[in-house]
Amino acid sequence: MIINLMNKETGDLDAPITSKMVSKAVTSAQTRVEGNNFDSRKNVLKYDEVLRKQRETFYAQRREVIMRDDVTEIVHSLIKNFVEETCYQHMEEVGRNKYKIDDEAIVNAFNGPIYPPNTLDIEKMKTMDEKEIVDYVYGRCLELFEEKKRMLPDPKMWHDFTKHVTLQVLTTFWTKHIDSMSELRQSVRLQSYAQQNPLIMYQQVGFERFEEMMDNIGKDVTKFLAHVKVQIEVKPREEKQEQYQTNQAEDQSLAKKPAKVDPNKKLKPNEPCYCGSGKKYKYCCGARR
Repeated sequence: MIINLMNKETGDLDAPITSKMVSKAVTSAQTRVEGNNFDSRKNVLKYDEVLRKQRETFYAQRREVIMRDDVTEIVHSLIKNFVEETCYQHMEEVGRNKYKIDDEAIVNAFNGPIYPPNTLDIEKMKTMDEKEIVDYVYGRCLELFEEKKRMLPDPKMWHDFTKHVTLQVLTTFWTKHIDSMSELRQSVRLQSYAQQNPLIMYQQVGFERFEEMMDNIGKDVTKFLAHVKVQIEVKPREEKQEQYQTNQAEDQSLAKKPAKVDPNKKLKPNEPCYCGSGKKYKYCCGARR
């Protein structure tokens, strides 16, 4: 229909459209499409930039754990941050440097779920202020670690175990975080219908989830190390093998001592010599006679 109207003068339906109005409309539409595609690519880069910064922060810490032989300082930092965060969740600031502390909630948050039961003493905590409580809860965790370390024949065994646990927890939570950020990226697109910027929502929620991930890493490292039981296993197979080798050696030593024969007894040529050498009589004392 449009082609017929544009080419009614020539009557040639295959002739190119020469209308300035149509050419201008097509050019304008093409410009808008290219602009939308450019904005879309630019937003993709902005989304990727959010995850790139998180990845740099995470892998910098993971690399530090891998490169160190002793990760005690890193683990203690994770634990201290987690303990502070958890304790202050149960403290309400009622004035300048004054807090209303729920001691029972703090004890319930740690005794059992994080520490072994009865690790924290609520009666002691009732006499402490907010800073002393944080130091007390953190200090009890370090005491648990020291007790386990003393049970091992070599302190390096505890350092190696701590490093292994930390790397396992880091890897597990980062994998979950990547999946979570991918789901978030898909869901924030709906925010545009609510007159909200999807990218800003992605940045805000992504930052909150990253901080939550780091807190959970400290929580799991603390819980796993605090609850682990140190047991020194004795390998029974090696003991049996050692006992067998000892008995075998004794049997061999006994076999090397042939019984002595009465020298007054008349021996046949092939019988053991009476001197106890283990040789036949004809090749030993019998050969001299």
